[in-house]
Amino acid sequence: MNIIQEVKLLETDNVFGSPNIDFLNDDRYIALFHLNKDYLVSKHSLERFIERAPTSKILGNIKNLDVPERALKTLFRQFRKSIQVKRKNNLTALLNNHVREADYYFNQEFIYIVEEKRILKTCYPKSSDCTNYIQLPEIIHP
Repeated sequence: MNIIQEVKLLETDNVFGSPNIDFLNDDRYIALFHLNKDYLVSKHSLERFIERAPTSKILGNIKNLDVPERALKTLFRQFRKSIQVKRKNNLTALLNNHVREADYYFNQEFIYIVEEKRILKTCYPKSSDCTNYIQLPEIIHP
């Protein structure tokens, strides 16, 4: 059984009015994002997004990000716009991620770390130059 099959949907009729986000009833994960594949959203990633979004030039003006549903919708919209990138120094990336492989995505505001190809683990504001990353040729989230 894979990890997505292990978690339970909190509500089958979507509370967000969007078929792209499901709330989950799980200790580790808060939602499931349906994009070109399914991504589990860790509670940690939503907490970091809520904590860090006010410092963002674009997201800093969004009101009520402390409301989990609104923050989750905003996180979904931002993650959907992200493109996959690769760290130039993979050894540094492995050490920073407790020796676990991870995929990296970014948009104009945030870098998103995805573990096991499907778990949105955390996010943080990207630096202005992003010289540590190389853009991969395809956009992952159509």
